[in-house]
Amino acid sequence: MTITSRMLPLNGATQNGWAGPNDNVASRRYYTATAGGFIDATGDPSVDASTLTSQGFVLVGASGPTSSRPTLAGYLKPGFVYVDTTLSLVIVWDGAAWRNPVTGASV
Repeated sequence: MTITSRMLPLNGATQNGWAGPNDNVASRRYYTATAGGFIDATGDPSVDASTLTSQGFVLVGASGPTSSRPTLAGYLKPGFVYVDTTLSLVIVWDGAAWRNPVTGASV
């Protein structure tokens, strides 16, 4: 499963940030979101996204292709938001199915 975290720059402005070990600059991951753009940070929301939120990014939710939607028991809870990059949709787990929150349709 390959999950990343879709993030928007605060106020829609160009935003730079980094995540990774503080003591090893060579191992840091650097991110740049242009004005009106977004980034997909490495790993689930508890990894790089957690650090990037303190640097001016807004977490939308986990993201990735349809084939990588989370399925792990204990990890997937009702209300979990996922940006499906195959469908170009933000979808929500209702406890039994993935749904389009705008239409209510199962996706």
